[in-house]
Amino acid sequence: MKIVLTGASRGIGLGAARLLLAKGHQLMGTGKDAARLEAAARELQALGEFHPVVADLARPAEAAAVIKATAEKTWGALDALINNAAIGGVDKSFLEAPASDLGQVLDVNLLAPHHLTKALLPLLEKGREPRVINVSSGSGQFQTLQSFRNDPAYCLSKYSLNALTILWSHTLKGKVAVNSMHPGWIRSDMGGPNAPDDLATGGRRILDALEKPFSETGKFWYGKEEMAW
Repeated sequence: MKIVLTGASRGIGLGAARLLLAKGHQLMGTGKDAARLEAAARELQALGEFHPVVADLARPAEAAAVIKATAEKTWGALDALINNAAIGGVDKSFLEAPASDLGQVLDVNLLAPHHLTKALLPLLEKGREPRVINVSSGSGQFQTLQSFRNDPAYCLSKYSLNALTILWSHTLKGKVAVNSMHPGWIRSDMGGPNAPDDLATGGRRILDALEKPFSETGKFWYGKEEMAW
């Protein structure tokens, strides 16, 4: 498969990139830090076909244009888009957080996946059983909203990403499969050192979602299991 993976230079994205390349997929990976992405590319290109693309998803429309132009020039068609890149908000309530926090988190975690899905749709429609995988979180479940207290901007962004997944799945039904997935609590810059799962485990769960039958769309996955919204 020809795949665009955002946030490929670190964390779960890097874990997924290693596994995707090991399975023979062709990969275009994005990152906003050019030096970090270059270092990751040196490792990943030893595993298979990996094309690094520097793009700042905090500028969703600009990033979508850059990624689309690169994918068009490199392949001309796509089989999958994995919207993995994400940021956390500040660990404060809405009352305590700076006014800019929510907008920054929504730009990367919600609007970037939306803009990318729309921009890459012409390439996806040329692919084989094309699909979009949105990397969400257990923080995006409705039941979490009833008790979640830390980082509400992140929680809202992932809840909204799940809603976006459902809406895109209706729009693209029969053309592109669109699903969300929960990677688990992963030891990474975002997940912290005390998380129970490693990068490979998170990456494996992304692969599980990617390998679902094309007929499965508009759902939320944790590994091979479907989750409640």
